Order: sequence, then structure tokens, then C-alpha cells
Amino acid sequence: MRSKISSSIARWQNEYAAVLHETDRSLLAKCIEVAEAMILVRLETIRKGTSHCAERESISRALTHLDILKRDRLGFHKWC
Repeated sequence: MRSKISSSIARWQNEYAAVLHETDRSLLAKCIEVAEAMILVRLETIRKGTSHCAERESISRALTHLDILKRDRLGFHKWC
């Protein structure tokens, strides 16, 4: 079971790392989209558990950073 959990964590972290290393602006939006999808899947999985506080904090920081990248590098803006 532990390897399945580690694999789920690794998937979103790997996709997030890919975003951080993407230098081609034309590929960045798709990389962000994939990373966000993997993160949301993982959040849904750990939502019910109470032993994932550190991972939820990491996910929160990752999502914030992805929003900053979308705004600063891609010109996306959130609507209030």
C-alpha cells in the first residue's frame, strides 16, 4: 500500500517539477494544466484522511506557485 501512496505523491510532484523546468512558453500552459489535474486528483484522494497535513501544505504552495506562473509568464488573470 505504501508504494501506491508514494506513487500518487510522486506523480503530482513530478508533473509540478516538469512545470518548473519548462522553458518553452508554448508548452508551459499544457504542463501547468497537467500538473493542476494531478494535484486535484491527489487532493481528492487525501481529502478524507487526517494524516496528510504536510502534503496538503505542499500542494497549497504548489497551486499558489502555479497561479503565479500563469499570471506572470502566461498573462492569465483571475476574475473576482
